[in-house]
Amino acid sequence: MVINIPKYNQNQQILQPTKLNKTASITGSLLGIMGATAIIAKQRKVNLSLKNLFNIEYKGYEVLEFASGSIMGGFIGGSLTDKKHVKKKMEEGVSQIVGNYIVPTLSVVAGVKLYNNLTKNSQLKNSKIARFAAGMISLAGGVIGGNKASSIINKHLFNDKNTRSVNWKDWASQFDNTCFVTSIASRGSNVAKIASKFIPLTHILPGVAIGTKQ
Repeated sequence: MVINIPKYNQNQQILQPTKLNKTASITGSLLGIMGATAIIAKQRKVNLSLKNLFNIEYKGYEVLEFASGSIMGGFIGGSLTDKKHVKKKMEEGVSQIVGNYIVPTLSVVAGVKLYNNLTKNSQLKNSKIARFAAGMISLAGGVIGGNKASSIINKHLFNDKNTRSVNWKDWASQFDNTCFVTSIASRGSNVAKIASKFIPLTHILPGVAIGTKQ
């Protein structure tokens, strides 16, 4: 269990992001997601319309594109409106992209692929529930492993000696990867198509978390 302790500045005032900082972080994150959406539409060679985008079943690298767009946009918007805490935002950026996206997403892709290989001659081959379970187990392992990896990176890049524990925000930000697991566990099904529809907007959280970090 992680207990969040309020952070104070030198005058013993609780640090809180300003409304401008929050707005800029949200706006930057949304713009980043829109940019990633445009890139994916171009890669898929489809018209940039909601109807077409809603019918896409996203792949692992596309999930990372959404995350990267959100993180970059949130960081830029947050840094422009809160220049005193840019370093903290950079550290959080590493934690988000490595700990909550690159490692977990790759872990999910590898886990589901391993499951498919192990069950290709088994009755479990076409079990969507079992494939989903394998993906979720891989996701949990990826979040924990990714958090440790990002902590090591931040220690060397920013001399951050504090160990960042996995918190509820990290698990909450995995809603997009949960949709991704659902999608790849049942490719081509209505469930997969519905899950994919939520993937773009679920990536707003990491950008906002970075932009408002203090």
